[in-house]
Amino acid sequence: MPSASRTSKHRTYTIQEKRKALVLALNIATDFLNYPRRTVQDWIRQSDGIFDIKGAQTSKTLKGQGRKEVVPFAHGLLTFMKDMRRDEELLCTTMMLEYIKTNHRCLFSNYLTGKKSIVSADNAIMRLLQRFSKR
Repeated sequence: MPSASRTSKHRTYTIQEKRKALVLALNIATDFLNYPRRTVQDWIRQSDGIFDIKGAQTSKTLKGQGRKEVVPFAHGLLTFMKDMRRDEELLCTTMMLEYIKTNHRCLFSNYLTGKKSIVSADNAIMRLLQRFSKR
């Protein structure tokens, strides 16, 4: 059986091109500009974001697709870790956990509510902190 190979290249469009297609509407954009109908339909659904963007018109995306930070207080925790190392004190995950418990109590308690038990929550946050410290 012959394998199905993809012959067409995936197209990307700039914000300026997307705006032009939205102004021309669906039928004209698909016929006149030769854009795929489904693509223009997606742009119509995202039209508020496309017209509200303040960045470069040659951008390909609406921004915000990047990795979301798992630890919302990462900057403060990183500063704490650097301070400990700078003072030549021993730094371990239990000390990092104590920092979180004292300085970010609300976030820590919200994290605990999503876990099955206190033990599983402690194990999960210890693994999270160990992975964080390796970055």
